[in-house]
Amino acid sequence: MTKTRLFRLWLALGSVFMILLIIVYWDSVGTAHFYLLLRDFCANASFAFPAKERSFDDIPNYELNHLIVDDRHGVIYCYVPKAACTNWKRVMIVLSGSLLDRGAPYRDPLDIPREFVHNSSTHLTFNKFWRRYGKFSRHLMKVKLKKYTKFLFVRDPFVRLISAFRSKFELENEEFYRKFAVPIEKSTE
Repeated sequence: MTKTRLFRLWLALGSVFMILLIIVYWDSVGTAHFYLLLRDFCANASFAFPAKERSFDDIPNYELNHLIVDDRHGVIYCYVPKAACTNWKRVMIVLSGSLLDRGAPYRDPLDIPREFVHNSSTHLTFNKFWRRYGKFSRHLMKVKLKKYTKFLFVRDPFVRLISAFRSKFELENEEFYRKFAVPIEKSTE
């Protein structure tokens, strides 16, 4: 029991220190300067991202899990965790009517319980589409990518980090603790 408390204390203090470090660094560097550095770094021709030049055919199917498709409305949503992802997944569930098929009468996105929102069987993704229709589906996916409206939301990376810390450590999150903290504790023994 004391190891658990020490681990939580160490984790909380380390997280607070990192957040303070980020805030101090962020204030001293400034947002505009940081983005200029990042833009110059990414524009450098000598620095190559391995996936920078790959085509849609080169993307492995498992990487298509973040593309949620709504065929009824012709919309593809690429979700980014900690960037309004939970609420937009709720909107996509209501639009597609995927829970209506299971007898759950959700018309208001905020009424949908969290366990349905992040359940992978609730959404039609390109990865599932590929598993369902096989190799021919790549052609259909390309057609959908060309014709459907696509959208995603982004968020400042430091704000995403703080949001992740708050949702995983400040609020009681038993699932996260069981899935990640317990194995970390076991590995430090």
